[in-house]
Formats: sequence, C-alpha cells, structure tokens
Amino acid sequence: MEHPIKLWMVFEILAGSQEMAEKSLQEHVDKLEKERINVVKKEFDDIQEIEKPKEGIEKGYSQIAEIECEVPSFPLAVNLVINYGPTMVDILEPNKIEMSLGEAQDSLNTVAGMMQRFVEAGAGGVVIADTD
Repeated sequence: MEHPIKLWMVFEILAGSQEMAEKSLQEHVDKLEKERINVVKKEFDDIQEIEKPKEGIEKGYSQIAEIECEVPSFPLAVNLVINYGPTMVDILEPNKIEMSLGEAQDSLNTVAGMMQRFVEAGAGGVVIADTD
C-alpha cells in the first residue's frame, strides 16, 4: 500500500448470551481481517451484561471491538463500511484524499447498489412525489 487510508472502526454486538456475543464479534473481526487490509491494532472490550436492552428482552450481552486498519483505496473503505457495518468509523490518515474519477464512481456505485438492495428488500427507497 503506497498511501493507505488509515481507518478507526468500532463494532458492537448485542447477543442473548455471553458466549454468543464473544463468538459472533470475534468471527466478524476475523472475517474483516481476511479482506485486503492491514490491521494495525484491535482491541476487544470486556463483555457487559445489559438489562432490558430492547423491548421484550430482559437481558443481553454487549461487546465492543475497536479496529485500526490500513486500506489501499477509498472505494474499498466504502465497501468495508457497507459490508461490515461498523457503529462508527473515522479516517485517521491522510488529511487529504485524492482519487481518480473511476474510484469516485466505484464508491458511488457501491452505495447505490446497497440502496437498491434495501429497495428490493422492501426496507426503503426514494419516494418520488408530484408536487404540483
């Protein structure tokens, strides 16, 4: 990676058991590490028991992982965010990102593809209304 993009991402899991929370988050991070990235740092917080995390659920278990990684391109960074769903993401470096028109188009098409999947699943989309 000549000029990688350094990202800080936070992942959080909420599960019905302590074992499931730990296993699920670890598997998610393991899968992320198989991408074309360089993981610089990863930290897993202790699992926390959460009382009534959602309506109808009495008890849950939450764990957070913080990952710092280097990504070779902005389009790949966009793809990682869409496919791995971090709770938060910050670009740590560089202070300025330059990309070709093709990379910009790839990034936008990745987002457009995700939006289309939401529409196909009935989970949203753009409503076009006649305002006249």
